[in-house]
Amino acid sequence: MKKETIKRLHTERARRLQGAAQKLLDEDDVEGAGKQLAWLETSEKLLSGAQHTNKRKWAVIIGIICLVIVGLAWTVRVFSTHVSLEVKTGNVVLSIREDWSSYHQFTADEIFIDNVIVDSGKVTTSLELKGLKGEKITVNQLQIKKGAHIELSVKGHELTIFVKEALISGSVDAHKAQMKIETDEGADKPVIIDTEIPETITFRTARVGPVPVQFRITTHEKWRLRGMQTQAIAFVEEFPPGSGNMESVIRSGELTLPEIEGKVTLSALDHLTLGKAKSRRLELLKAGNSVQVIFEGTVSKVLLGAEDFRDNLTPTYLQYLYHQQGLKLFWVALVFLIGVVWRIRGTIFA
Repeated sequence: MKKETIKRLHTERARRLQGAAQKLLDEDDVEGAGKQLAWLETSEKLLSGAQHTNKRKWAVIIGIICLVIVGLAWTVRVFSTHVSLEVKTGNVVLSIREDWSSYHQFTADEIFIDNVIVDSGKVTTSLELKGLKGEKITVNQLQIKKGAHIELSVKGHELTIFVKEALISGSVDAHKAQMKIETDEGADKPVIIDTEIPETITFRTARVGPVPVQFRITTHEKWRLRGMQTQAIAFVEEFPPGSGNMESVIRSGELTLPEIEGKVTLSALDHLTLGKAKSRRLELLKAGNSVQVIFEGTVSKVLLGAEDFRDNLTPTYLQYLYHQQGLKLFWVALVFLIGVVWRIRGTIFA
């Protein structure tokens, strides 16, 4: 039934009800009032049928809407999810969104740095520090500017860090050491550091861009790097070098999705993609011949599996809501309060 017809019926019902009252009161016309009431009864049946039809229509519409919402919640994935990851890898590639400083003191046997300006009491050069060897060499500080693309790997006792697109600087204390510098003529110039008091050597990037700065240190001590604020992280290596083909170098690990209480064991050579990875905690440490990565933070997506077929582990909204105990408690309390208010309303206005 059209809305206009229903509106006309309501208007006419009000008029006829008023007319029936007037016939009884003013004209004492019981029969006339009865006719008006008969019309009102018939019109009420018509309105009741129309309301029933409308209720069925709205029930179908609401059912379809609910089905669409559940379907979307089942398939659409959250735009950001928390991840906890501990992985051993041969290589880790990341980019940082904030300036980073490492105050871990490396006690080194040998250091190699290229594409930097080296400054000590004996020499200042913008060429390569080809090597620094000695009885006691200590890296006091290492700083990398935001926006840097970093690649870090371990082979035996050698830690290699490549940095692109950002400045790198730091300082080294050398005692009874020999520093090898490349001269303007391209020859290697040895510089002897043989003082009782360790000499401080500072270095900083001479140029930045797509050509990486290499920082390589040989140390028999364990090390741990903390505090990098990432905006991307991956566990891949270019193989063969220069081919542009990136292969997974994951050796083992465990991935946890705390919001849905999910846990996955990583196998060797699994391809793991963490989209827009923002770290809350990031630690890189030596673990045998591997880099152990401890990551906690948020990501936009989690893809895991073989190179050609990866499962999307990013939670859907339905999975997320199902595991949120706090949200469950909120909705139960809300439904309970609505029920209480409805009962009170029924009692007061009955």
